[in-house]
Parts: sequence; structure tokens; C-alpha cells
Amino acid sequence: MQWLLLTEDRDFGELVYRFNQPHHGIVYVKIKGLERKVKIERIVSIILKYYEQLSHSFTVITNDRMKIRKP
Repeated sequence: MQWLLLTEDRDFGELVYRFNQPHHGIVYVKIKGLERKVKIERIVSIILKYYEQLSHSFTVITNDRMKIRKP
């Protein structure tokens, strides 16, 4: 089974790109100033809609966009 890692810690980007650590998909959440419920709804809707693309990718979700980077 493969799992996506959801994090608000930007250090995971360094692990992936600088140290080339293997992963099944990392979603870096960089959403500021929204209610927790709204933030969670945004994250869940993105995961449900783009799950296949998120696999083995490093994804950044901000207030107004999402960027998926494949290795």
C-alpha cells in the first residue's frame, strides 16, 4: 500500500531534492489564514481529484494554487 505524506514542514522538500530520498508522494501544505475546516476541505478535495498525479510527486498546495512536481 502506498501513502501520501501530508505536511506543513518544508524540510521534506530538502529530503526529496537535496538528499534524493525515496517516497510515495509528499503534499506540502502552505495554506495561510484560512479556517481549519476550509483548509481541510481544500486539501481533501485536491487529494480526491488528483490522487493519481500526486503519487510519487512532491506537491505544494497554497491558498490560490497547487503545483505538482514529478521526479
